[in-house]
Amino acid sequence: MKNLNKPIACYVSARTRSRLFKEVDGLKASPWVFQSEVLKLRGDEDCGRVAVLYDHKNRQIGVGLYDPYSAITIRLLAVNERFAFNERSLLDRLESALQIRTCIIDSEKTNAYRVVHGEEDFLPGLVIDRYADDIVVKLYSLVWAPYLKVILAFVQKELQCTRVRLRLARLIVDDARRAFQLEDGAILFGDSVEDEVEYREDGVRYLANLRRGQKTGAFLDQRDNRKRVQTRSRGKRVLNVFAYTGGFSVSAAMGGAQHVVSVDQSQPALDIATRIFALNKNVLEEECSHETRCGDAFELMEQAARASEHYDMVIVDPPSFARSNEHLENAYEAYKGLARLALPLVRNGGEFVFASCTNRISRMQLGNFAHHVAHEEGYRLQELESYGHAVDHPITTQSGSYLKCIFFQVDASDRKSAS
Repeated sequence: MKNLNKPIACYVSARTRSRLFKEVDGLKASPWVFQSEVLKLRGDEDCGRVAVLYDHKNRQIGVGLYDPYSAITIRLLAVNERFAFNERSLLDRLESALQIRTCIIDSEKTNAYRVVHGEEDFLPGLVIDRYADDIVVKLYSLVWAPYLKVILAFVQKELQCTRVRLRLARLIVDDARRAFQLEDGAILFGDSVEDEVEYREDGVRYLANLRRGQKTGAFLDQRDNRKRVQTRSRGKRVLNVFAYTGGFSVSAAMGGAQHVVSVDQSQPALDIATRIFALNKNVLEEECSHETRCGDAFELMEQAARASEHYDMVIVDPPSFARSNEHLENAYEAYKGLARLALPLVRNGGEFVFASCTNRISRMQLGNFAHHVAHEEGYRLQELESYGHAVDHPITTQSGSYLKCIFFQVDASDRKSAS
């Protein structure tokens, strides 16, 4: 590991110190120092170098890693405590993260799970996911590039995998290539084979493209919510909007759904969904027909309403609509728009499953969007259940509580158009 332990001194204002120490509902602030918050830097400004954070009175606030390529200049490893970052402390945190998963994952039924969850495992910007014998290491910050050999050695030793693939967040791809000769999708260990791998989740067979798929290939954080959809789908007609590779769709089929429609703008993703249905065809409790529709979700929902289609369950799980605060107003309108399009498609007494992965929108706000639209359009909603991420996605920071999934029952008895 390159010697980056001679630290940079980074000075910030009292306001930044206050923000970092503030807790909300027991959750710590996200461990980030933004470029705009840095008053002064002293030391060699190498990416991944240890940075000691001080306030305006020269009091030590924390320890992190320096990133010259991002608006998040310091990824903090510790706040309000002394911490020595080195190879041993990195391995300790990786081992601690792995130990949590071995206690909560039933490997006989599920062999795909998150091993390291970035900030929530005190390794900000680093994600490691397992898909059967394949491991994906994804970097959201280049502070981890100098430590990839240590991370790779840990993965090879502790996870007993046959292949390790590197994924890079979209915003760092160019800098990763230029500064570290790293390529998105590269094989770090093992033979280069097909990008698509098979894995199990609660006994269901799935496929994921680990080179080009969203996130690290699949949305592992929705595992528990897929299981809940499965338990509520017997005999139902189900519409899954923003279906991607059909995780909720095949879960509904496994639960005994009669007919499932998967909507997504990516035809390659829908093709994978079709192959996943074929993989599980022999173990479906009931025969379930599966239809895919490729195109803009908003437009296809409007078309379905004009065709007077109705479903027993409508699932809407869109991508994040607000990656910064300046996009929040547009995000609010997008979620309301989706609720407005979804509700007419739910038969009277049916269920509307509404999810959001936008961490700037709370569970309460998401519920309020649905209730507000329902009131305007003449529906009554009853919240049945609400959940967050799967258990291998722990929460320690405010930004870590990003996923919300609410199950509503829809009362459309006052609307003549409902059936």
